[in-house]
Formats: sequence, structure tokens, C-alpha cells
Amino acid sequence: MIKSTIKSITLLSISLSTLSLQAAEHERLSFSYLGLGIDSLNYKETTYLPDNAADVSLRGAKVESDYSGVSFSQRAGGYISIDKEWGFYINNSSTVGSVSKKEKWKINGIERQSNSMTLSRADTNVLITKNITDKHHFLFGATYNRLDYSRFNISVDGNALPNNPTISEEAVELSAEIGYEYNTFFLKNNSDNIRYQAQLLMSMPMYTHVRNTAVDGDSPFTDSFSGYSLRASASVGYQINENFMIAATLEASYQDRAKETRETDKKETLILPDRVFNYIQPSINLYWAF
Repeated sequence: MIKSTIKSITLLSISLSTLSLQAAEHERLSFSYLGLGIDSLNYKETTYLPDNAADVSLRGAKVESDYSGVSFSQRAGGYISIDKEWGFYINNSSTVGSVSKKEKWKINGIERQSNSMTLSRADTNVLITKNITDKHHFLFGATYNRLDYSRFNISVDGNALPNNPTISEEAVELSAEIGYEYNTFFLKNNSDNIRYQAQLLMSMPMYTHVRNTAVDGDSPFTDSFSGYSLRASASVGYQINENFMIAATLEASYQDRAKETRETDKKETLILPDRVFNYIQPSINLYWAF
């Protein structure tokens, strides 16, 4: 993840240098940024047991899981100004490391299972900007998301499962994204040292690839248009001089993914539950313009 981030920053810096001669004619300077933050992560699954469950009392029962954790995170990327009307962002954000937290499972509201869980995420997006005015922009582009988790130390009704199995899942998505931005970062002809940025984005997964070791073995779930995501961020920065700025950012993201089902060759039904994932990330970021 760190190597990928460094590579992205290097490529972005080369692109910014190439366009630096044109930047003087633009309303906003091109810039890069690096930031550190803390993610407050929440993950929930919801499903209903099948009507032919072996335990008659559990047929059709509602099953819910709940996980909350905190992790350090990094942010990196930048903005390239093409002309007075057009530009684009390349942004990367991910958790750094993972912390094990307890996940609880309830059946019809009664806790029946618990386990330890680690969760990590990574997001990369490319957003094209079209000026509405010098401070207001229309955004559209694509986002790549990855969400990984591992479950272990599983206990059912207070009894640990034999052999201490580990269940892992890897979910990868490519989504289309649109939104709105208000931005005064590195805006020319603006004498204020205090600068602002706000974004509101909505996305829909065009392609989803989920591999779960407990559900599908070597055969992943794939789907399209299976949910939606919302993301909002607000930043307040202090521009130190023409080329440097420091800013505090608060970002919130919400992802909702619908249940997926599939029938095996043995006529068994495999279920990937409804999943909701969200996080809140405060961060401090250093910006430099070219």
C-alpha cells in the first residue's frame, strides 16, 4: 500500500510539472497533498436464515452482526488544472495496519456468537472537475474500492469453535461517481489566508467482486449495480504562502450493498448478506502548489 501511494505521488508530480507552465493562466493552481488521519470504522451484516434450516426454531430468523473499530489512515493525491474550466483529481485513501476488535452476532435480537475481527479499506478515485463558477464545480469520475476483513477466535453460545478457524473476505469494486464541490484552495485573485473545500459525492458499483472463504471457496461472487455509496468531506485550510497550505479535513463515507445469492451444483443456496460499511475520518493534510 505504501509503495503504491509513493508511485501515485511520483506520477502525479511529473504530471504537475508538465502542466506548470500552463498553470499561470488558470484560475486555480495545481497542487498535491499528503495527510494522516484516524478512521472510525463500522461494519454490519444482515440476513435471514432459510426456511429449511436444520433447526426448526431458527427458520426465517433474522441474523445481524455489528463491528466497530478505529485505525490510523493516510491520504494522498492532488489536483491538476487543465484550463480555466476543466481539471481533475487523483485521490488515494486507506487504513494503515489493522486493530482487532470484537464483533457480535445476534439472532432475533439475542446474542449468539462473537469473534475477533480486523478490517481494512483502500480507495482510489479519479474525478474530473467542470467549473460552474470559480468556486463551484461539477464532479464526475470513477472510484476503486477494496474492503478486507478477517474473523477469528469464533465463539458460539460461549463455546469456542474447534481448530480456531479464520474466515476472510475480500471485496473489490469499480464504481461510477458524480458530485458537487465548493473550493477556494489555491484560488488565484483571493487574498484570504483561510481557505475552504467541501465535496458531496454519490456512486454506484458498476462491477463488484467478492471472495469469502466461508461461502464460496475458490468461486467469487460477482455483481453489478448492487447498492450505492455516499461520501461527504469538508476542509478548512490556512494558506501559508502562494505555494503551501495546511488543512484539517473531516470525511464521512457510507456504503450499502444488497444481498447476493447463488445456487451450487448440489442445489444448495449460498448467501452473501446485506452489508453496510461506513467510516468517519478526521485528518491533517499538507498541500503544496505548482
